[in-house]
Amino acid sequence: MSAGAHLLVAAIDFGTTFSGYAYSFRTDHDKDPLKIYANVEWNTGNTEEGTRTCATLKTPTTVLFKKDGSFHSFGYEAESKYADLLEEDEADGWFYFKHFKMLLYRAMGLEENLGRRRRPRKITRDMMLKDESGKTMKALSVFSEAIRYLRNHLLTQLKESTDLDLVDDKYILWVLTVPAIWGQEAKQFMREAAEMAGIMENKLQLALEPEAAAIYCKELAMQKKDGNEQSMESFHPGRCFMILDCGGGTVDITVHRVQNRGSLEELFPPSGGPWGGTNVDMRFYDFLSDVFGRGTWKSFKDTSPLSFLELQRAFDVKKRLQGQEEKITLTNGISEIMDEFKDQMKRDFTIPGNLTRSVKISKKRLRIDVEVMKGFFNNAVDSISDHLIDLFKKPEIERVDTILMVGGFSESSQVKERIKAKFPSKRFIIPREASLAVLKGAVIFGHSPRSITTRCSPATFGVATDVPFDEKKHPINHMHMKDGSRVCTDVFKIMIAKDQPQMIGDTYYEEFFRPSRADDTIAEIEVYASTKRYPRYTTDEGCKKVGVVKIQIPNTRKGKDRLIKITMHFGHTELFVTALENGTNNIVSAKFDCLQ
Repeated sequence: MSAGAHLLVAAIDFGTTFSGYAYSFRTDHDKDPLKIYANVEWNTGNTEEGTRTCATLKTPTTVLFKKDGSFHSFGYEAESKYADLLEEDEADGWFYFKHFKMLLYRAMGLEENLGRRRRPRKITRDMMLKDESGKTMKALSVFSEAIRYLRNHLLTQLKESTDLDLVDDKYILWVLTVPAIWGQEAKQFMREAAEMAGIMENKLQLALEPEAAAIYCKELAMQKKDGNEQSMESFHPGRCFMILDCGGGTVDITVHRVQNRGSLEELFPPSGGPWGGTNVDMRFYDFLSDVFGRGTWKSFKDTSPLSFLELQRAFDVKKRLQGQEEKITLTNGISEIMDEFKDQMKRDFTIPGNLTRSVKISKKRLRIDVEVMKGFFNNAVDSISDHLIDLFKKPEIERVDTILMVGGFSESSQVKERIKAKFPSKRFIIPREASLAVLKGAVIFGHSPRSITTRCSPATFGVATDVPFDEKKHPINHMHMKDGSRVCTDVFKIMIAKDQPQMIGDTYYEEFFRPSRADDTIAEIEVYASTKRYPRYTTDEGCKKVGVVKIQIPNTRKGKDRLIKITMHFGHTELFVTALENGTNNIVSAKFDCLQ
């Protein structure tokens, strides 16, 4: 979509734990890029006593489907409805999905389990997703319905707040955020889910989450709207900074250098891992299991879903403690857990002897020593810190002296203060509305995609090719006979090397080919990626097929004498392909397909 072809940019931040949206009109952006509208009134609903809890900046990435597989609700509404169904013993047959974005991390082998990597699975169009009770549904359907809800919610808000009828999306450019460490297949999966949700292909753009946050922070600093003089200095031309995007499920890291005109150049490929806020939740639940007993804790979750939901929400607030408290007090659900203990054990609850110094129960309030609370953060904070230590050993990053922390998890004092203490020589900046930095930055990116001019290739990309066999340098197991001659097969022909800078709009790879047969109407070229900078063969360790370039060549009049020029464009948030019949102006339909 060309610049100026849209009236507004609408961004959807589809997070692991929380999601939201924001938008801005082009006329507003041209005057003030920070004039961005977001729905900041997601209501958590009512407590059992009927009092409203609170309004939040985002809503949970949780979706509920009816027994027939049709969509019911998303976010807080889905959480509350499913808890009601469980409470009334009416949940059988319903489909409830929570934190399901992590499926793509597991499929790519990016999720760690007790320090070990799970075996990666293949991301496909037909992959299935298990809900909370073990029932399965097509993953693409789950993702698309979640995106459809956010899209429709945004369109409804636009209709209510403006005089414009934008329901058909005719004048909207949509931006969908994705983690920077995701591969091409996961990005394509999200794109297809968004298109299934009703967003047109040519009006959809993907934004890398930490890049979007960097754009937002730079704009804040340039307009001096964050009240931090250090921020302004960090975005002077030539300065280097790191974005540490700490979300609910994952942490995403990029490193940039500011160029003369204020655009950003990526210095090192994105990295990160599953070290977000859900780590803390799991440690807290393990702790409660130790306090009340595994059987009591499991039974409480199964029989008191509304109370468990309120406990979850209350703890999510406590995670942001500011470090002044000596004790952390929780009331939601504690009475029900103690009652469950009494029903199971036939006696009143007493705190286990090894925990009496750190845990107190008073008037059915659980009071936890703050040092115990801090311990829930150890795994996440240590994982982030260890990764940063490794990163700062890289020569490309040695000039980085500023770390910008964004994302909802970075608002926790336990995260920001402890990471700051690990790196005393670094300057830390946490912008206002850190949890909305990605979302608002994605809106700005939609208006000005050239805010990022250079990215580093996360892997070496290439194609398999045959070359004349040379027994002095080629292994015999790669030798095959072809048309009466010996050839070496599966040679990795490099298109772009790992870590190589990719200038957006200027980095591309061209290849000419002819159809194998005169009557071919479609041709395919396999694209490979390698973790090595200069792989020799596509069969080497660390190499895998990442997708296929599919070219439609329906005109067979010239038979095999059809020379097609394929151009692969690098540097964008997605790898895309164009094709042209040589010697003519015939544009050939070509697509880089990573899914099966």
